[in-house]
Amino acid sequence: MKKQRGIYRKVNTLFNKIDLFEPVMKNNVYEEFVVPSNNFLDESPNSIKRKFILKWLEITEEFIKHKDNNKFCKIVGMIETNGISNSRIILFYDEEYYNNFWKRENSYQTWKRLDSEESLKQRLNIQTNLKEIGFKETLNDDDFKYETELWFYGEL
Repeated sequence: MKKQRGIYRKVNTLFNKIDLFEPVMKNNVYEEFVVPSNNFLDESPNSIKRKFILKWLEITEEFIKHKDNNKFCKIVGMIETNGISNSRIILFYDEEYYNNFWKRENSYQTWKRLDSEESLKQRLNIQTNLKEIGFKETLNDDDFKYETELWFYGEL
């Protein structure tokens, strides 16, 4: 792994941007927050990735704590292990969309539920009260196959 220059400065800048996330809660089906980076996280050492995951889960917890409980809203943080910069925080405002979101069984994309023994929390020794579920995602296109793990935290 090539040494990155200014990694801690980049991480601090990233965390400052994440701290500015604020749900708008329009009349959409969902709202999504993406990692505001230039993918430097994907080439970062595991210690930096772990710091990022802790911050991502902290923001997910903050969103859950401050949400409006009068309307349907489920909040979920997602970590993609192969491309950590593809991680998301998703706010679901539609119950039907939320329920259908978890069904990924077609010729292009499949999600297979992972056992709790394979937990990302345990692997990285992360302490959180958020519920966790993991999926092995497989994407198949004509000449392209991609596999990764997706770990979801929050209101599952």
